[in-house]
Amino acid sequence: MHVFSRAILLKMGFSREAIAASLAYFDSYRTADLPQNLTQAQRDYFGAHTYERTDRPRGQFFHTDWPEPGRPELSVKSSGH
Repeated sequence: MHVFSRAILLKMGFSREAIAASLAYFDSYRTADLPQNLTQAQRDYFGAHTYERTDRPRGQFFHTDWPEPGRPELSVKSSGH
């Protein structure tokens, strides 16, 4: 694999950042477990969505009551999607 400097990429009409983002997107298809915990936490906080945990059985969903002190985690029956 060739390593291109930023000047060469810009001369060719490519952005190094765009290529890096594209490679990261491609890598996400090759990875079994993606680091989506921050995204799921934000969705749960702002929209009361639920999430699955990788350390629990598949199909078991949770919702965290984020504003409450101690942040109680509640097990729910369906994902609510």
